[in-house]
Amino acid sequence: MLYVSRLRRAVELGFSDLAAYYEKRYRDERCRLAQIAAELGCAESAVRTDLRRLGLGPDRSRSHGARWQAAP
Repeated sequence: MLYVSRLRRAVELGFSDLAAYYEKRYRDERCRLAQIAAELGCAESAVRTDLRRLGLGPDRSRSHGARWQAAP
């Protein structure tokens, strides 16, 4: 049911579906999960779940902690 509210919000923002929204905002524009969650009116955990389900991420290399790890 909550997925439907995220889908509805993505369509309100001008996207054909939630996958198109995530592809543009997360993958192409590299927006942070917190910003995406705020735009969709949901928790970051819901965004992470959607991204995993759609095969879009989350990209662990973009996390704050990943920037501080030593290169192999």
